Amino acid sequence: MYKKIQTRLLSQYPLLWNTKFIPMFFVGILLNLGYFGFGYLCGIVDFTGEFDINFDEEILFLIGLFINILVLIIWLIYYFRNNSLSTFYRKSSASIFYEFIHIFVICLFIFIYPISYSLGKEFKLNSYYSKEELLTKSIIISNAAFFINNPNYNTDCTTTEFDSDGKQHVKFCDSIEVFGKKIKYSSLINSRTEDVFQKYNYGEAYRTTLTDSLDTVIKIALINNDKVKIKKIMSDYLRLVSELKLKTNLTVTNWFKLVYDYPNFVNYQLVKPYFKLSEMSFRNNYEEIDTTNYNSKFYVQHNLLVQNFRKLNYDFVSKNDFYDILTAIIFLTSIISSLIFSYRLTNLKSWMTTFIVTGLLEILFLMIAVPLNSLNLFLGLNGLLLIINLLHFSFIMKKKKQKGLTKYSLNYFIWSIVVFLPLIYAFCYNQLHIYSMNISDEFDSIFYFMEDNFFEFSIINVIFLMTTILVLTKTLYNWKGIPEE
Repeated sequence: MYKKIQTRLLSQYPLLWNTKFIPMFFVGILLNLGYFGFGYLCGIVDFTGEFDINFDEEILFLIGLFINILVLIIWLIYYFRNNSLSTFYRKSSASIFYEFIHIFVICLFIFIYPISYSLGKEFKLNSYYSKEELLTKSIIISNAAFFINNPNYNTDCTTTEFDSDGKQHVKFCDSIEVFGKKIKYSSLINSRTEDVFQKYNYGEAYRTTLTDSLDTVIKIALINNDKVKIKKIMSDYLRLVSELKLKTNLTVTNWFKLVYDYPNFVNYQLVKPYFKLSEMSFRNNYEEIDTTNYNSKFYVQHNLLVQNFRKLNYDFVSKNDFYDILTAIIFLTSIISSLIFSYRLTNLKSWMTTFIVTGLLEILFLMIAVPLNSLNLFLGLNGLLLIINLLHFSFIMKKKKQKGLTKYSLNYFIWSIVVFLPLIYAFCYNQLHIYSMNISDEFDSIFYFMEDNFFEFSIINVIFLMTTILVLTKTLYNWKGIPEE
């Protein structure tokens, strides 16, 4: 079956046969379905803690990159066996453009696997709760943590005194003031809720605004002796614990008696946030847990609950990160496609020579521009080199005698198409940033517009690349007919 398809492609669609587009299309689909499925598995959340798939995603991506580069190499080995641009098959000039499209699509399928993985994981994570339900349950957990986690996070409450000899002494506060009420530093009021809304939790400096507002509500309730509100927080939490079949021996009554000591809230005991000692490791590595005030008789699997809801709130990547990754993939695909395409148009010797010479020239340009701190000079030198290459290529195409050095000029020109607009974009972005800071605020809106639309620009760059190749197809087709010497 496969051989019959390949024979038919060879006789009727030689370009499709030569690029191996159809088999690579299905290989790309299967690879990305595999990464989607693996992401789906990694998005499974087991609230009981008995089963949990949690891999280091950086290592996964490196393994995926190795596998896909291997696929790319295998494809190139078969692809380079025959050059459709040098065969006896009759083809239109547009076939050059179509071949580039094939190369681009195949490379995109190979390098887009992180997006497939992230979509699979996000699809599974979003299947548990709607956004509204997840927010409501996260608030319930965050509020209850006020009466579970050890308090006294305001460790920066210190005073500095100097004795008669001028020696400095640092003393920790014995009391603090909260909403006009003076309380002991060790008071439960000096506790805080837990942030389960963010991707990572590195400490107090990274707490979300929502979590801080929850702190305020609970502290005011404690100061005003609002027992009904506190008991509701506890009952909502225990209902969620029961719903998820987590282990606890708490009731609203015994929990309330442990922690509620109005008006000073000094004589209290917290509950263990774990059922088994192994669950202590579920806490974020950046958080230290002091178990001094824990009552060993009472427990709840709070650590496990927090870990799972942080995972649910972690949509693998934020929307900005998602588009940043996709933008990088699009640029990488454009660069790899251009390198492969230029090699197909010319030959290995000219391709390697151009690659080495271009690298040396770019190093030289950097050595000239960096000491002068001049991005304009670096862009100007590259622009001058591009103009010289274009003039030389145009001159040869007009004479049509022999290709000569145009093989090198053509390689450089095709590579330059990919980075031409990004260099201009980077220059404008940098200049607007300088002007918005030092000269005028009028450029702020343009600067932030450019900063927020890198992904859209990457799409424009691909369209520019495709359009340029399309416009040049007839010229490239005619250039292939010019004798080498």
